[in-house]
Amino acid sequence: MTRSHRSSHLRSQCVAIASAVLVFGGVRPAWSSTVAPADVTQIVASASAIVHATAISSASHWNEDHSLVVTDTRFRVHETLKGEPAATITVRVPGGQVGKLLVEVPGVAGFAPGAEVVLALAPDRRGMLRVASGGGGRWDVETDRHHETKFVRGPTLHDARRSPQEPALPKAAGAKSPPGLSELLQDLRDVIRASAASGGR
Repeated sequence: MTRSHRSSHLRSQCVAIASAVLVFGGVRPAWSSTVAPADVTQIVASASAIVHATAISSASHWNEDHSLVVTDTRFRVHETLKGEPAATITVRVPGGQVGKLLVEVPGVAGFAPGAEVVLALAPDRRGMLRVASGGGGRWDVETDRHHETKFVRGPTLHDARRSPQEPALPKAAGAKSPPGLSELLQDLRDVIRASAASGGR
């Protein structure tokens, strides 16, 4: 590769990274305690599919027009709460590593193999599934080994029902524990059922 070609290739990589920051820099991590969570009812309404699943494998590559590195993660589905049931699904997130090029998008986290999650998903213009509501439709499942229970990190129905004047629950001693996985799944089923009854999707 000539010097001019190397320079051009490097510039294109820099543009890709800059594009990732500009386009996706506003995405808020669902697990952050410093931002207001999205309304769960809005997340459910905007999603074409909602699943409880575990990540199997991930692969990073350039997108179709070679403007951004993306990562596709394949999931084994345990339960489909909304949408057409499927044994496995593939979800795309911006960012990832191709060769020596690492593209990290602020506020966007990938999925490690074995990660258990509940995801609200919507297709992009190419039909690829992405996390709905700008990344807000993601609940990471964690296990309390001591009590052998599972809980989730992400927006809850309490957050959705809280009035704008009511402060968020503090992350301090005495604060309410994160919701259990079974509690979240039942809440989502209830919201989906209520949406369907009112003529929603």
